[in-house]
Amino acid sequence: VSASRRMAVPSARVSTHLLVGHVSETLLAWLRARRPGLLLLAGHGRGGLSRAILGSVAEAVMHAARVPVLIAH
Repeated sequence: VSASRRMAVPSARVSTHLLVGHVSETLLAWLRARRPGLLLLAGHGRGGLSRAILGSVAEAVMHAARVPVLIAH
């Protein structure tokens, strides 16, 4: 079951989008253009050294987004 179906609320409009490009930059540009009420992101839950080496798209987006961000595993 997709995250959008699990999060469905009768009074909310839920949509799913496929974006192509550098993940955090493309997503932040989309957020600026569309201004959704909430962004739901799936995260890997990495920590420690792997996060330091690979970085965290979810963390970068969370800090730069001007909309509420919900991060789920």
